[in-house]
Amino acid sequence: MPAKKRCPICGSEDVSTESPSEYLYEHSGLSNVVLVGPGIVRITHCENCGQEMTVVRDEQQLLQAIGLGLLQQEPGMRGEELRFLRSLFEMTQAELADAMGLPRRETVAEWEAKSRIFARPRDEITPRLILLNLFRTQVIESAYCALRTPQIELYESLVESFVEHAGAMLHKPTKRPARSGFNVRLKQRRTWSPDLPGSPLST
Repeated sequence: MPAKKRCPICGSEDVSTESPSEYLYEHSGLSNVVLVGPGIVRITHCENCGQEMTVVRDEQQLLQAIGLGLLQQEPGMRGEELRFLRSLFEMTQAELADAMGLPRRETVAEWEAKSRIFARPRDEITPRLILLNLFRTQVIESAYCALRTPQIELYESLVESFVEHAGAMLHKPTKRPARSGFNVRLKQRRTWSPDLPGSPLST
């Protein structure tokens, strides 16, 4: 007979458990990540002391897959996304600033506070390439890599595609936009990768 679950705080057996089909994953530090599917999240609530504990299945793999998903997105990185990646890489703001060749640690702090970091896609190319390389050294090549083979293959395809399309973007002459066309230019956001097979969140 399996032992009854007890609250790790007060020892009470008066606990209830639920597994929601959708869960806003605020613990990630991102405001737009929703985990969908039964059994991914288990929430235990103690009726005696009110303590609530949340367990996410395969959380390390999930965090790494989210990081890969962020690097796969179109230009327009947000501050909270950079902060997530820095945390995933286990780097301080000073360490990330040094890796990105920035003269001031405060630059990373300023970027992380912005809703959108870079005004133009071409301004994001070099920082994004550095983040892609850090994902390799800090995640894929680490002893703690939890990604599966299809996800690692997706990363390799992403790097190859990024280099190709970013290079074309850098070598394309830029025209000085008319003042009235500024908003239109922002709406027509470039993408530097074609549709790639698979999803970083696939298991």
